[in-house]
Amino acid sequence: MWQHRGDYHHAVLVEHVDATNPALGGWLDGFAALGLPAQRGWALIEALINRQAMTLAVNDVFLGCAALFLLMIPVVWFARPQFGNVAAGAGH
Repeated sequence: MWQHRGDYHHAVLVEHVDATNPALGGWLDGFAALGLPAQRGWALIEALINRQAMTLAVNDVFLGCAALFLLMIPVVWFARPQFGNVAAGAGH
């Protein structure tokens, strides 16, 4: 599930990476000012996109786990043992 959500978020984030985006130009210009070749700049942007996509995927998985936990509360509440008669010798 984590990898699937990571792939989904990666696809969504990559949709915003195009030549008309001024933020992308700023990043590439900053990398060029540091003396990095364009290929390395694109590799750094790809690594940043991967990291953000996986972070969003972790958020999705934790949200799903939280929902599952909340849905299980009534099940655990109603599955508790009956109080009352305890057989002799069952205690310590």
